[in-house]
Amino acid sequence: GPADAESPASWTLPGGERGRVEVVGKVPWGAGRRLLAVIAAQVEVAVDHAALERTAQELAPLAEADRVRSALLSAVSHDLRRPLAAAVTSVSSLRSEDVEWTREDRRDLLATAHESLETLTALVTNLLDVTRLEAGVLAVANRPLALGDVIVPALDELGLGPAEVDLDLEVDGPDVLADPGLLQRVMVNLLANAVRHAGRVRI
Repeated sequence: GPADAESPASWTLPGGERGRVEVVGKVPWGAGRRLLAVIAAQVEVAVDHAALERTAQELAPLAEADRVRSALLSAVSHDLRRPLAAAVTSVSSLRSEDVEWTREDRRDLLATAHESLETLTALVTNLLDVTRLEAGVLAVANRPLALGDVIVPALDELGLGPAEVDLDLEVDGPDVLADPGLLQRVMVNLLANAVRHAGRVRI
């Protein structure tokens, strides 16, 4: 019809995949119809934008959980390599037929393998506990704890002594409330990084 004419029939415009724009009553021709088409396009953009925002809000917790899981796996894999390598080296040395080990050497190698495997067992247990914690099955086992009960095993695990670490702890200092296994993992990673970058550290 002419540009200024109006049609009495209703008219439906596409509004994207999620809806449509319906014009009820007299529908304009020409510039009026083109204006309605622009409005329909804007409605489509607005609906799509709202849907994207909802999707982003739904995915944000999943992305954060994935980030935490990746960081956990990275830290745990770093922790597992050290005692695993020590245990493998000790056992491989004992199995070597090219060397005649003394009784004392064999005892030291067996002690290293034993301690390394105990450390591995504790690490895997902690990992399983953290995995169960993420699933909401297990709570953090906080209890009063002397700092020395965590720091000394961490130093032993890393093989650090007076040459690398200065200790300045109160013998009768107050206990802390913490999960022993998880706090020891924190201490091991902090000390390993500190010694790697600073050479000598003070606790």
